[in-house]
Amino acid sequence: MSTKIKTIKGRYQNVSSYSHKAAFLTGELDLTRFWGGTPNGRMLQLTISSDRTAYIQLTEAQVKELAQTLTDCFNDKKYPSE
Repeated sequence: MSTKIKTIKGRYQNVSSYSHKAAFLTGELDLTRFWGGTPNGRMLQLTISSDRTAYIQLTEAQVKELAQTLTDCFNDKKYPSE
């Protein structure tokens, strides 16, 4: 059993192999919670849908780490720009 949490729209860069020009196309990130078995417990699957589909599955601890990193990502004191 799984629970769809949210879909977030964004963009991805697609570079044409013919013209070598980059285009930004719309993509989606689906967040789905599911049971990962006894060793993992509840997990979150991130499904990236664009011209291809890719998945990553995170444990609760990894989700908390990701959430903190996303919260801090625009903090110039923590991650100074070059």
